[in-house]
Amino acid sequence: MRSRWWALTASWIISVGLAAGPGVAQEPGQADVAVQGRPLSGWTAEATIGRDSYLSDASTWRPWSAAELLVARRFDWGSIGVGAVEVKRFDRRDGARSLDIYGRLWPGAFGNLRGAVATTAVVLPTTDLSAELFQGVQGGWEPSVAIRRMGYGNPVFLSSLSVGKYVGDRWYGRVRGTQAERGGGGGGSSVSGLVRRYVGPSREFVEMAAGTGEEAVTAGVTTSNEVVVDIRQTGFLEVGGRKYLTRLLGASVSLGYHTFEAIPDRLGLRVGALARF
Repeated sequence: MRSRWWALTASWIISVGLAAGPGVAQEPGQADVAVQGRPLSGWTAEATIGRDSYLSDASTWRPWSAAELLVARRFDWGSIGVGAVEVKRFDRRDGARSLDIYGRLWPGAFGNLRGAVATTAVVLPTTDLSAELFQGVQGGWEPSVAIRRMGYGNPVFLSSLSVGKYVGDRWYGRVRGTQAERGGGGGGSSVSGLVRRYVGPSREFVEMAAGTGEEAVTAGVTTSNEVVVDIRQTGFLEVGGRKYLTRLLGASVSLGYHTFEAIPDRLGLRVGALARF
């Protein structure tokens, strides 16, 4: 069976919701331990830039941009990844630093802990904490349960259940249901799914993700620099993939279309450079 590590973050990305501007699944790093018969150290890195444009001429809805760097190290028990992101949304610039830990727990089980802290916090949450447990069962099935807290002025709480399925060595899919609750009142539920086709080793694939329902959405920023986060009806469709072009270097790309209740639709493009060493 193909390595499961690449599937784990796929489900987390889908559960994020549109508040954070989801992208096609990207894991902070599980290196192939050998390429063309030669061992690698287990280190990986990925640098990504992205732009999201609202389909509106109004000055309120100016494009978003983001730049992200992820570096990770694989161990026998799992992996540790660190990341940095800088974003521009609603003409405000924010940054955050993150830590991801993946680990084996007991037979068939994996866990993920992720924490991010904003270096500046206007459009990004002050803290973003999540945990997820995956349990493999017979027949290639893999259910999971996850929780997440996003530290805005009125915190957003996400809880989700999902089930994934491996079909042979080439196909993987996951469906997730998520419940979003906002501090101070308001909540909603959504469903999302992902289908992935591997085109090489576990770090090379094409995939499509889609979802619909009520999500926590960053709807704007007030004149006093307070972010407006609300539960809105949303939908998204994303396609993307990644491929190593040489033994050590590769590229990734994703394209997404997002719809929002009472907010213009948004079109996003992300491109990245990959390295393993």
